[in-house]
Amino acid sequence: MLPILDLIRSWEGIREKTLSKIAEVIASQDFIHGNEVGEFEKETESFLGGGYAINCASGFDALVLALMAFDLKLRNKAKRP
Repeated sequence: MLPILDLIRSWEGIREKTLSKIAEVIASQDFIHGNEVGEFEKETESFLGGGYAINCASGFDALVLALMAFDLKLRNKAKRP
């Protein structure tokens, strides 16, 4: 069987750096809008070739921001009190 995605091999290549960064963020308790978050956003912007990168708390938040960027409206059929 040919593996399509070898997550173990991928993890081995980034394990030490990832765990080190996680430990730094936990030690600083700088979770929201901290230096590491800003640095990650800048690196992501550079990797993607410009524009903007915004970290989100969830996938739903990311989808809502994408819809807002295109000025699309969410329809919510649920009645609100």
